[in-house]
Amino acid sequence: MLRRLLTVLYCLYLLPGMATAQVSGFGTEQRDAVRLLQQASFGPTSDALEQVLALGPEGWIDQQLALPASSHLQRLLDEGAEPADVDRRMQTWWELSVRAPDQLRQRLAFAWSEILVISERNSGLADQALATAAYYDVLVHYGLGNFRDLLEQVTLNPAMGLYLGTLGNFKGDESLGTRADENYAREVMQLFSIGLVRLNPDGSPVLDAQGQPLPSYSQQDVENLARVFTGWYLADAEDAAIRPMEPVPVYHDDGEKVVMGQVFPAGQGARADLQQAMDLLFNHPNTGPFLARLLIQRLVTSNPSPGYIQRVAAAFADNGQGVRGDLAAVVKAILLDEEARNPNPPAGFGKVREPLIQLTHLWRLGRAASASGDWLLDYPEFFFGQGPLRAPSVFNFFSPDYRPVGSGGVADFTLPEMQLLSESTAVNQLNAWSFFSQFAIWSFAGEPFIEEDFPLLHLPETALLAVMPEALVQHLDLLMMAGQMPDDMYKQMVQTLNALPYNIEGLPPGSLRLVDALWLILSSPQYAVQR
Repeated sequence: MLRRLLTVLYCLYLLPGMATAQVSGFGTEQRDAVRLLQQASFGPTSDALEQVLALGPEGWIDQQLALPASSHLQRLLDEGAEPADVDRRMQTWWELSVRAPDQLRQRLAFAWSEILVISERNSGLADQALATAAYYDVLVHYGLGNFRDLLEQVTLNPAMGLYLGTLGNFKGDESLGTRADENYAREVMQLFSIGLVRLNPDGSPVLDAQGQPLPSYSQQDVENLARVFTGWYLADAEDAAIRPMEPVPVYHDDGEKVVMGQVFPAGQGARADLQQAMDLLFNHPNTGPFLARLLIQRLVTSNPSPGYIQRVAAAFADNGQGVRGDLAAVVKAILLDEEARNPNPPAGFGKVREPLIQLTHLWRLGRAASASGDWLLDYPEFFFGQGPLRAPSVFNFFSPDYRPVGSGGVADFTLPEMQLLSESTAVNQLNAWSFFSQFAIWSFAGEPFIEEDFPLLHLPETALLAVMPEALVQHLDLLMMAGQMPDDMYKQMVQTLNALPYNIEGLPPGSLRLVDALWLILSSPQYAVQR
């Protein structure tokens, strides 16, 4: 029942007019700067807002692209982490997501991690923290490079090899009745590059004479591509788990193969076979529009228009200098598109915020820090049903085509993130926002019951605004909701906060009003929808 109610509320806030009342008087430039930070970082902050206003959206993106990549693996190695230290990998993810200066790169790596999926769950990676961190670094380092390089590095990564079966995928033997493992061959086409059906440049399916979508590939293509990915194993090195896999020629199927009409000559070897497969998928006409839609969904809106997809796919096909697959150009096309920057988006525009992104937003806004330097959440899936690199399967936490069922039937809009929501996770999330909001009080000195690993919120200046609830709500409206708080929500929040005392014995001035304001926003459907 609760899940259906939330579905209805989220759908309502995707409709025009539901989030357009501007009670705070913020200018379009300020609101757009915050919207960009919502789309391209782990959450707006006052400092980041000033940077965007000073540089402009394109200038801020260019500055982000120029920053060096922050490495998850190097952080673990510097700390002397062992492969089994999966909690340390999670701690590193929080640290870099909340504090790393290269926010765009880190945010895009998280988006890629939900497209090019590996997982510590239901796999042999549960105690391989260094290998999974090395995989995440592939997404960090190559996620804004060229997709051809990203796809090859993903393919040769040992964590992916273990997860989807290319590690130790030996050629078939008819006498033993064995065949090459088809897992990666199928998923690299279906999920990582071209999709199930042939696409037009705007992402719409190509139809046959009967109006049915045409498949991108056949089972025979899967079987032959599986033969391409045979003969790969760990490198002969002590740190093989974090190095690209190497070919073992004797285990590679060197026979002729035909994939989607392209012939792979017999005898050319594992490396040449792999290079040809990468080129085939990279140059496929589906790849641009297929990836364009997925990346737009992860950053900006769950329901991009065909024109939006086509413009981003065009940037994938040619970055303006004759280069295909330039992901920096693709991301700029996504973030600077007229639809992404439209201050009055149409019906269906926007996306439900993932709970992980909501928490990083709170922690960035509150300059979260703990006495020990650690973070509280080693297993965020307890609260949120998701954790980085912990999807239940290669299909991620949610489908890009998911439409929840509400009281009126199937939702009009695609709402992928809603697939995370159930009655239990809805309650857990509400409890989480109450719990983490209280850290704004506990951050003040003299609270003996706080463990040293709790990431406390340091917002004393914001708490002082609570002397006038209107000022506090307007401040949080800008940084948390891009100045899109509806008028009725604004009035109700101000009324509620005015009913609370500003000074309470034993608590810092304004802290109770601040905590309640944070909790009311975080738990609201208005905030849950990023528009």
